[in-house]
Amino acid sequence: MNVQPRWWATLGVAAIAACSDGGDGARGGDGVDGIKVQLESSVDDGATVWYLHVNYRYQRPVGTEDVQLQLRAACQIDAQRWVRIEPEFPTFRRGTRGARGWHDSTAFVLDELPTKPSLCELRISERRYDGTELPPLYEVCARLGQPPARGRCPLNPVGGEGTGAGLSVLSLEVAHHDADPNGGYLSGERLTLGYVVQAHRDQPPSTWVRVAIACADGATDEISHDEASELRAGEAFHAAQNKLHGRVPPATTPCTITFGSQPGLGNPESPIATFCYRDRTTTRGPCS
Repeated sequence: MNVQPRWWATLGVAAIAACSDGGDGARGGDGVDGIKVQLESSVDDGATVWYLHVNYRYQRPVGTEDVQLQLRAACQIDAQRWVRIEPEFPTFRRGTRGARGWHDSTAFVLDELPTKPSLCELRISERRYDGTELPPLYEVCARLGQPPARGRCPLNPVGGEGTGAGLSVLSLEVAHHDADPNGGYLSGERLTLGYVVQAHRDQPPSTWVRVAIACADGATDEISHDEASELRAGEAFHAAQNKLHGRVPPATTPCTITFGSQPGLGNPESPIATFCYRDRTTTRGPCS
């Protein structure tokens, strides 16, 4: 990524009041002092992209070495609300048990937002290694140009029911990349699949989305995502994957791309959407 000099914009105001209501300290409630949210931009291949820098106060409770933090960010991009989860972040250094300090996290830095978001909902919570998530320490809704508010942002309106899984594919872009002998690991011919999957109803925590490509010459590739887990209605996740690395068939060969939802990895799949890629053109529906 070609990063140019950056400038900072503030979502609401620089310092957002703590959203913890206190507590007995067993969950770190007494140690939370405040949170700062900043929107940062950089230039990637000539286009301006956006991501969030989050700085927050936290006191790790004594005797809870099995607890780490998780940041969940949901940012509004036009009519879509993209979600990014930073699991078990930050990783605490030895000797910080019980110490109060500022911690940093960056959301969307590896999956940048294509335009400036109008609002971002942030939730920072403690999570045990067994997967148990405790009540959030911070839960704020920050809008550009307005003071931030405690609690979650209003739901993002979404029409329709999606498929039987309550999901839909808002967009799919398939890009062809020629072989590049100087490209290092990604030196071979390949396809890049970029897509946005949206929830039309609240999703359970075990939701997986499988994306598969199968070409008429027998070349196949697939990947499964857990980013759909716990999406609220109106929320979406964006992903971009390199597929058929070094195995891209001739342009005239049809390739079918399918999206399916599973209530737990490996369980029976409900179809979400099907696309056809041929002659470097992507159309919705099966290949004819």
